[in-house]
Amino acid sequence: MHRWKYYRILVVVYGAAALSFSRELIQSPEDLVRAQVEASQVVAARYPKLPQHIYNRGLEAARNEDYQEARRLFEEALAAHFYTDESFLHTYASLLIYLGESREEIDRVADLWRKHFPHSRNPDPRFGL
Repeated sequence: MHRWKYYRILVVVYGAAALSFSRELIQSPEDLVRAQVEASQVVAARYPKLPQHIYNRGLEAARNEDYQEARRLFEEALAAHFYTDESFLHTYASLLIYLGESREEIDRVADLWRKHFPHSRNPDPRFGL
């Protein structure tokens, strides 16, 4: 009984860890992905003006081949100074190339990408223009 006094917190911590680990083993990867998507949708509904969510809506518009809407949403995210996601600037520069925009516009976005991610391993989207 005397040892229980010293080790009870350790037993509780190990018990909680074991319970958490067993829950993850029981849940399928699809359930985890579904839960992450639902959580993301809740946050996006609660905070629709976050630049990350604007960018995600732009990606969805591009997937649906609504490229002008995607461009508008990417511009909105860029106006909010959303420079923390490398794929945003790279994708936006690629979209501008696909839409046949002016070289100055493409260079503006690609230079922002290069400025904020100078050590990126992604190829320059202007390569081959």
